[in-house]
Amino acid sequence: MGNAFRDGHWRILTAAVLVLSAAAMAAGIGFVFMAWKRASLPFGVTGVVLLLAAPPLAVAALLARNFTSRAPDCLRAQSFIDEVHRADSTLRMIRRMRAHLGVAAASTFLAWVCEAFDLADFRDFAFCLTLLVAIAAAGYLPWLARQEKLVREQREVLRRGLIASQIAEKWFAG
Repeated sequence: MGNAFRDGHWRILTAAVLVLSAAAMAAGIGFVFMAWKRASLPFGVTGVVLLLAAPPLAVAALLARNFTSRAPDCLRAQSFIDEVHRADSTLRMIRRMRAHLGVAAASTFLAWVCEAFDLADFRDFAFCLTLLVAIAAAGYLPWLARQEKLVREQREVLRRGLIASQIAEKWFAG
């Protein structure tokens, strides 16, 4: 029962959240395009909010799926190796999401540079973008740091289990 829920329902839930995230990103791109065509601040802000919120939603779903990993039911070394690889994959996702926030911060910087050199006139948009990126960073970076710490601890426990499993396999084989 536990494995059926873990494998079956999590796949459906993860797929649904990823589809919603992709739809939110597509809508965000659409809103940004409409804002550019109409020079509309509300459309631009809505698009940026969707573009900032969609990737964390996807990562939250993937982290929830990957983080449900626990010590393997059997004590075979391959089971531990699979779980260590899953933890490593989760850590790579966390690094990519930090990079996503860095891209948003760089975009904010570029908006202010364009405003400062009179290349574009969107002071209100630059201000809103700065505010949104700051809010996203304030909520998102501590959460990512906590998730990274938990995954690193879990990976270390799994590595110790792997070493113990390999020693046990050698002991019983020899």
